Amino acid sequence: THRQEDGLNLGHIEFLEPEAPMPLPARFSALLTLLENVMAELEPQYRFIEKDFEDASWIGYRLAEVLPLSLEQKQHCLELSDPLRRLEMLVPLVESLRQ
Repeated sequence: THRQEDGLNLGHIEFLEPEAPMPLPARFSALLTLLENVMAELEPQYRFIEKDFEDASWIGYRLAEVLPLSLEQKQHCLELSDPLRRLEMLVPLVESLRQ
């Protein structure tokens, strides 16, 4: 990235391949329940989004999107390329929000 003299920031992007669908392991069922409850509350905003409550990748990305996490925490979640690592990282964050 770089900034032009007029202050406009420019950069080059590289598209990543989408993650392959992966079934949600049972040990993350509490995260699934949480996301289902949150999505029910946010239904007006998500009514046109195709939901995939069986895909670990989709669930992790949506949780990173909707939970009240710091920008650094959200960014870290979004940078992970392994859906299970993303979910593993979210478990303690979700637990800390409940306290």
